Amino acid sequence: MSDEEMQNLSDDFLYDRMVHVVMDGSVEWSLKLVVAAVDDEVGDPTVPWLEERTELLLGRIQINLPDAQAGSLRRVFDPAQMPQGVDAPLDQGFELRSVAYAESYHQRGL
Repeated sequence: MSDEEMQNLSDDFLYDRMVHVVMDGSVEWSLKLVVAAVDDEVGDPTVPWLEERTELLLGRIQINLPDAQAGSLRRVFDPAQMPQGVDAPLDQGFELRSVAYAESYHQRGL
């Protein structure tokens, strides 16, 4: 998509696209955990792991109907809010995500 096309998109283009896709049928994602090998670099997410790794299916996310847009806009996803017993990834970029998502929420004026 060109810069010009991006500039012409509405502020709600992602939501509008999701509604369109969901109306054609449910949407599903698999949540997988990729297990690092002993010599894998886990502190730098830019370093690729070159060989196949064990993948564990943790669950599936399925959306059958879009939720109310106003309700979605009031929610903030914060990846740093993890359940007890789960540690944050070792990469330094992870801790910046909470700040980025909070700023996104702030920019939406909510």
